[in-house]
Amino acid sequence: MNEQVAAPRIGGWLLLPLAWLIMTLLTTV
Repeated sequence: MNEQVAAPRIGGWLLLPLAWLIMTLLTTV
């Protein structure tokens, strides 16, 4: 696996939980 290909995939999977966490924090606060 090339790092250039793996990096965007890992970033995408990390972005989903982060976006969900931010939305939950905004709704609670």
